[in-house]
Amino acid sequence: MKSVNIIIPAVLKKHRFLKSGLTSFNSDWYPVFHNKSLIESMGYKLHFFTVFNVPENTLSDIMVIDSNVRRNLVKKDNATVAEKKDIFVKYISQMRQRTESLILFDNSDSSTIQSYLLSHVDFYYKKQLFKDKSLYERDLFENRLFADYYNKKYI
Repeated sequence: MKSVNIIIPAVLKKHRFLKSGLTSFNSDWYPVFHNKSLIESMGYKLHFFTVFNVPENTLSDIMVIDSNVRRNLVKKDNATVAEKKDIFVKYISQMRQRTESLILFDNSDSSTIQSYLLSHVDFYYKKQLFKDKSLYERDLFENRLFADYYNKKYI
């Protein structure tokens, strides 16, 4: 059975509607968590972690990192974009040494690809893609389709 470590963003707040004391589970990963037994019946043992609770010497066959964990890694509010990128690359490089195959799951809603990370991972998956693939060949205002539309229409 292949071991799969999935590192998801830590939920830093408890939602008021959860009176049972449970913390909310990241909605992007709920389908995986919900189907955990089915996936495990296919030969993959899943382990969910946050950046705060990954055991030091954990090794796995496959490691999946949610791109939003970078928010948990940056501890100072006034960090520059370059500093944030460096911190995330350093973390990914550290995790790369603990696995045979590293997958980055980019669940940002922008159309951009975090190309500076491509050389550090084996697979890069984007949560959502444009239906019209030719849009990737265009320069979009603020790298967002809706911003480009409003910029052209009203500015």
